[in-house]
Formats: sequence, structure tokens, C-alpha cells
Amino acid sequence: MAPFPGNDHAIAPDPAAEAYYIQYGALFTALRGHKWLLRPHPFALECATVGCVANVFEFPGTSTLVWPIMFGGAAMAANITVAYLPSGSVTFDVLHPGTDGAWKPVSPWPLPMPLGEAKLTVPLANGCALLRART
Repeated sequence: MAPFPGNDHAIAPDPAAEAYYIQYGALFTALRGHKWLLRPHPFALECATVGCVANVFEFPGTSTLVWPIMFGGAAMAANITVAYLPSGSVTFDVLHPGTDGAWKPVSPWPLPMPLGEAKLTVPLANGCALLRART
């Protein structure tokens, strides 16, 4: 963004704001290039915190899907049932704020689910996580 006097829609340089950029930067970097998955009912979210939300994105030309889970407050985890999974062997991993950008594996519940769906308990950190599915 170009500097402009009176620019009131940007975050000015500030050590407190920069700490958040460092903490959450890996999550935003992981979302770069993804597009919203515009399909009906792509997931169902259960969280102890009212207001906990999620979304789903796909990386064009690949079978990678990501679900940012946000506003979890003090909740330690959220249960999510995901749909539209690619066919074949799917692995899941999660990225949390404040980490070095390393994804950690997470396993789906061993429930019989319809083809292309899975249910997972996703651990949250600072009320959020980025869940990824890929083949």
C-alpha cells in the first residue's frame, strides 16, 4: 500500500501489531493462492465457543483443501466434519499461530463416513487453527 497522508485503512508500524503479523503470518502464507470452495455444505463445525467459525478453500489444480477455524476463544479444540475430500488416500495436518510454520498431523475419527467425508477433532491455539487435507 502506498503511503498517503491520512491513510486510515492500514495498520501503522507498531511493535504490538508486528507481533501479530509474526504470530499469524504462517497461516496467511499457507492460504496464499487458495480460492473459496463454493459448494453447498462443505463442512459442519462444532465448538464449545459461541461464534467459532470456519471456511474452506481449495488450491486450484491440486487436491489440497484448507479450513481456517477462527474465533474459538478459550476452546481447546473444535470438531469438524469435512466434505468434498479428494478420492484416494487423504492425509490431514494442522497449522497453529505462533509456530515455525511446521504442520502437525491430525487423524480423522475412525467412524464410518460417506465417501469424501471425514470427522476430525482439531486442536486450537489462541482460538484458531488451519486444517489441511491433501492426497
